[in-house]
Amino acid sequence: VLLDHRTPCLGLALVENRSVNIIRQGLDELGLPVGPWLNRFKSAVRREKNPGEEFAVTWKENGRAREKRFPLGELTQKIAKITPGKKIAYITDVVGSPENRRKIVDLVRDADILFVEAAFLDKDREIARRKYHLTAGEAGELAALAGAGRFELFHFSPRYHHRARDFEREALAAYEKKKAEMERIAPLDRPDQP
Repeated sequence: VLLDHRTPCLGLALVENRSVNIIRQGLDELGLPVGPWLNRFKSAVRREKNPGEEFAVTWKENGRAREKRFPLGELTQKIAKITPGKKIAYITDVVGSPENRRKIVDLVRDADILFVEAAFLDKDREIARRKYHLTAGEAGELAALAGAGRFELFHFSPRYHHRARDFEREALAAYEKKKAEMERIAPLDRPDQP
């Protein structure tokens, strides 16, 4: 997404495909062999095809073509373990304007890990605004608003040499404060905007 840093700057979020692992015991119980058909099966599951759609398992046995058909959802339940893909987000070189905040929260929502700049401490919020950067507190608050599972700070101003722990404390305090505020608001009353 395009963000404002006096010039356009990109915020990124990468989501890996969900993982489809085959349960050998399920194959054995259904009398199905391991084979190339599993690639087709995994592809159908990753594309989230209709679970009621019929899926043909085909293989060769003693030189003869064999086939069994199953509803895709039923086969999936018996032979697959599905793990959601991870979401990783990266935000840097942005000012904490309302528009940027909305865009960031929308982009990084539910990220497993958010890498987010924290160029300044909150005591220097005005300098951060003039230089179009986030403070540690703003970074922590954005992570909370987006529901990030974890966040990592980076891009500290050189003026804070050897003060990484101050950034971590400030960001974590803002994160926890915002989470507590959000928990006090009834789910239906939560604002859509950060």
